[in-house]
Amino acid sequence: MSFAEVLEAVREMPKEQRLRLAGELTALRMREDPEYPKELSRRLNRMEAGDFYTMDQVKKMHEELIRRGV
Repeated sequence: MSFAEVLEAVREMPKEQRLRLAGELTALRMREDPEYPKELSRRLNRMEAGDFYTMDQVKKMHEELIRRGV
């Protein structure tokens, strides 16, 4: 199947299937990236050291983004 054929098939998919495909492609990209496990480890270490957002902070950021139309 050519890239053009794949692209045409994707364009004909319902939105829900396109979103699922996008998630699968993102997961594939992460699995194939040799730097990803290092980055994941770095982020986990930061979280374990207390560098994270509380749920209240996340909600406030989300509300602000909605207010700004982002």
